[in-house]
Amino acid sequence: MSVINMRLSTKIPAIMLVLAILNASIISSVALYFSFQAAENQSVDKLEAIRDQMNSSITDYFDGIRKDLVLNAGAQITINALHSFQKGWDDLGEINQTTYLQKKYIDENPNKIGEKHLLDFAPDGSEYSAQHAIYDPWFRDVLLSHNYYDIFIINAQGDVLFTVYKERDFATNVMQGQWKDTALGNLFREIKANPTKGKTYFEDFKPYLPSENVPAAFV
Repeated sequence: MSVINMRLSTKIPAIMLVLAILNASIISSVALYFSFQAAENQSVDKLEAIRDQMNSSITDYFDGIRKDLVLNAGAQITINALHSFQKGWDDLGEINQTTYLQKKYIDENPNKIGEKHLLDFAPDGSEYSAQHAIYDPWFRDVLLSHNYYDIFIINAQGDVLFTVYKERDFATNVMQGQWKDTALGNLFREIKANPTKGKTYFEDFKPYLPSENVPAAFV
């Protein structure tokens, strides 16, 4: 009996120890699980807060662009510029406007690529350049103050009468020219087909070939 009792007496504490370890492991695992869940929930909450903040910032940004566009498009200086650039465009007569203006404002522009906008006017004595000297500084200031990529003035026929940055879309026709199938051409045709007063039209970001395929959106 004494041997049996001894064996029992040694087994009971061992079982209790195993149960205690198991219990501690369970408690530790449960605590770890809830700690992980709490950390995960906290991370999700932070990500959702960041997402909401970014959504709000993006919404505010595009709303600001829309308001600025409406303000500048309806400004008298913009209306005057449209008529003045059209006069200069027409004054070139039988000359191919695309070839001539790109030569004067891009190819013969002394500023390097990316800085073509710094030329106030080409020294060619044309009516177009006389008007360009008047309006270009204004639109350049608008562009730089709002950090826009470019500003376009396009007539009802789709002629790009003016751009600030003077890339290869300048002086082309977005209805039938080289860039008619770009986002800018698509946006112009949409506006022309469905002109709605007070509506702001938008073409989402996609690679834009005249800008070396850098993604661009148009408003």
